[in-house]
Amino acid sequence: MADFSDKEDRQLVQLTAVYKQAGRRIDWVSGEKAMRPSTWSATKLQQRIKTLKRRYGNNVLSFPPCYFRPPPDRAGLHLEAKAASPLRFLPSPHTISILPPQETYNATEGLFCLLTRRDVRASERQLKTGEITMAGVSMLIEEANIQVNDVFLDAGSGVGNVLAQIALQTQAFRVIGIEIQRDLAARGMELIASRASRFPHLLKISVVTADIRNIAGGSDTVISADPDSKLAQPSSLISSATLLFCHDTVFEEDVVLAM
Repeated sequence: MADFSDKEDRQLVQLTAVYKQAGRRIDWVSGEKAMRPSTWSATKLQQRIKTLKRRYGNNVLSFPPCYFRPPPDRAGLHLEAKAASPLRFLPSPHTISILPPQETYNATEGLFCLLTRRDVRASERQLKTGEITMAGVSMLIEEANIQVNDVFLDAGSGVGNVLAQIALQTQAFRVIGIEIQRDLAARGMELIASRASRFPHLLKISVVTADIRNIAGGSDTVISADPDSKLAQPSSLISSATLLFCHDTVFEEDVVLAM
């Protein structure tokens, strides 16, 4: 009898982790489609994840790091505000059709239109300038050619507008934000979660509140912006990222060094 390959196990675990992070029950019919080109039935997928849980525990987010590693040809790519020459990679299949730029802009604007001045008011220490525009993010997306196995990490994600655009406009498997301001991150995640039923792409987003300097130093003081989800340790989140976005012109020097 045929068995699951290592690649199929990784794909299945990562698929299950997306639903786990979003606090949602797995849609195995959609999961069967997501596993293509493999031909495992929804029943076989459920049986396999149960087998893996008996081996590693019920929380898929705590599975060994090998299940969350991207292909080696995508590891370590560093995406900055000043993108270099275009990158070319083989296309990967994705279960949800991504949105074109203009539809993404409209969806993102609609998503965050309920934000108030009070929501985004920052402390004096965190007052920043030079926010990147949606058109600017689209340029970065075009340069990076983000694929289905990529994990996008935004250091200093704020309310999550860049995260939402990346989730809607690309095939990225996971979109992670790190934000030091807990209230701002929590409000952003609240808005993102409220539209996930209309835009399932948003289920790929996770936000944790932490100081990037503490994460780099091994601190475990990280709080999820989504109270219903449990994320991996901060060091695991960082090591799983294949794309790091850091608009470092607005960061303090020690933050840039930590990143």
